[in-house]
Amino acid sequence: MARSGRVRGPDVCALVAVPDRDQPVSERCARSRPATARGAAAARAQSAATAVQIDGANTILFHGAHHEKLWGVYQITNNTGIGNKGVVIADTAFASDVGVHGGSGYLLNVATTAASGILFTHNQIFGTPDWVVSATNFAQVIYQDNQYSGASNVPPTSGITTQVAPAPSVNIGGVHSVGLNPSTTPIATIQSALGPGEMVTFFTLGGTVSFASGGNINLMGSSRINLNGSMTFVRNDLTGGLQWTPVSQWPASSSRFPRMRDGPPGLPQRILRP
Repeated sequence: MARSGRVRGPDVCALVAVPDRDQPVSERCARSRPATARGAAAARAQSAATAVQIDGANTILFHGAHHEKLWGVYQITNNTGIGNKGVVIADTAFASDVGVHGGSGYLLNVATTAASGILFTHNQIFGTPDWVVSATNFAQVIYQDNQYSGASNVPPTSGITTQVAPAPSVNIGGVHSVGLNPSTTPIATIQSALGPGEMVTFFTLGGTVSFASGGNINLMGSSRINLNGSMTFVRNDLTGGLQWTPVSQWPASSSRFPRMRDGPPGLPQRILRP
């Protein structure tokens, strides 16, 4: 069973898969004024492959839904060729019998790169689905503040962390974690939708990468930083064109950190230089 609250948006043109019909139903596009679309909200299904298919949506909200006896709940595709922007799934309850189907079940499946501003937040997950979120690399999905009660150590997800190849300018969209392929090409500019105070962490995937000055990264006087580990930057709007400031770095080898030895009582530890 799938019961949903609001599905709304000022410009929604979505294909909504209704389980008791053979073909998806194309929702009318509301372009001249805000509208409330309730096609997806009214969909009810038991033991369905996909409860709701979203294709060609712009600013749509699924809020306060309750799902049971489904192995696939929300699927975002791009069969229309116009992409999806601004899909929010929030404050929704997923029962323990949802998203389980021999490894192919899901709560949210983003099967296209043409998806940005996809927010999965404040949801209650009562079981252990095969995938809470299964996404495609470069789809911009934000997973935030969900309650997971399943048996896995962490909620099973894939594709949320973006993997990119370093280039002089990289576009990370709105993601907060990025895996970097090994490369000798330094990154000088980070393009992003993140605002001041928001952070992004880059981490290397099996080799060294580097960040360089000359773009919008504030390296505090350094011309280049080589990295084999992880580095976190914070976005700011106080330093003109230098919009990213490094706040932490973790090297792959602990040998770069000085060893510490206890000092006399009442005195701090002393650093032992190699």
